[in-house]
Formats: sequence, C-alpha cells, structure tokens
Amino acid sequence: MKKAVKTSEIIFKIPGICGKKLYSCKDVELVHLSLDAGKQMSPHTMPMKVIFYVLEGSIDVVINNEKHSLLENEFIEAPVGANRFTANNSTKTARILVIKHPMK
Repeated sequence: MKKAVKTSEIIFKIPGICGKKLYSCKDVELVHLSLDAGKQMSPHTMPMKVIFYVLEGSIDVVINNEKHSLLENEFIEAPVGANRFTANNSTKTARILVIKHPMK
C-alpha cells in the first residue's frame, strides 16, 4: 500500500476566492476554499466526482442547471462530467472543503 503524501504546494488567489490544497493521493484530493460574499466561481466540468462540503457559511451549488442551497455542515456530490459552479449569495465569506475523486 502506498502512503498518501500531504501537500501544501498550491495556494492561489483569484479575486474573491482563496484556496489551498490540503491533501493529495492517487484516490482523493482535498482543497480548502474561501469564497467571498457575492462571489461566483466560473462554470466548468471535470472528469471526476466532486463533493462540496460547507465548513462555514452557506453556498449555492448549481449542478447541470439545478440549484442546491447548502448550509454549514451540509454537502452535495457532483457526478463525473457534470457542469457545475459554486456561488456565495450571502453577506458573509463561506469556507468549503472540495473533495475530488479522480476517475480510475
């Protein structure tokens, strides 16, 4: 069994979004994101399953044009290849954990 390696190699700053890769191995990647109030991430698709878990605040996750409003400690899974984006429509910064499961 291979040991997973913790990483802190990716820290990025996009206006309104700040993120850091917390952990990565062949089966999963964890990314911590802060999303400023009123900020929306760009719509995109990925060849992997993604779980959005709200650590603090609230977010809206749109998956294939279906909107899901999530509060603290709630999560949703976006299937492989789904068109999705995340928005913070509240007046406070939201903190979320994005869990990515690469395709095998």
